[in-house]
Amino acid sequence: MNQLPILIDSLWDPSRCLSSLLPWLAWSTSGDVWFSNPNDPVNESIRRRELIRKNAFIHQHKGTKASIQSVLKAFADVSITLTEWWQQTPNGPPHTFRLNMLINGNTPGAGTAELDNKLRQAIDSVKPVRSHYSFSLSLVQTSYMRLAASSKVVNYKHFTMAAVING
Repeated sequence: MNQLPILIDSLWDPSRCLSSLLPWLAWSTSGDVWFSNPNDPVNESIRRRELIRKNAFIHQHKGTKASIQSVLKAFADVSITLTEWWQQTPNGPPHTFRLNMLINGNTPGAGTAELDNKLRQAIDSVKPVRSHYSFSLSLVQTSYMRLAASSKVVNYKHFTMAAVING
């Protein structure tokens, strides 16, 4: 056992597990949703580890507002407003909810059909089975702009002259 190149206990710890083994760890902890982003492996690894850490909470609270918010926040950089049918004005149909999500446009895959499908899959995996929902997704794009200014001191001299004509 001492000659194994990997410590067995690290395989069950999302913080220490090798990135290549994270899909297996998620599967063993009943991770319902998985999103791949080969363009950003560092951020993808961070999100995957966070999702695995939250799996126990998500499964304990399946069918609640908290589980929906938790799975979506682990999945993407998102701000969520969840309004249940009895909170709507006028009241919506029973056992429905409205989900408005504001997602950071810098999130990998933002605005793609793949991310939209994965978000719906994540919601469907934790929402109450009898509930139906409407879903709106808004993107916020942030960027930074640098402004520079320069000034130049110019000295103007003003002369007052009068013309005298001798004649």
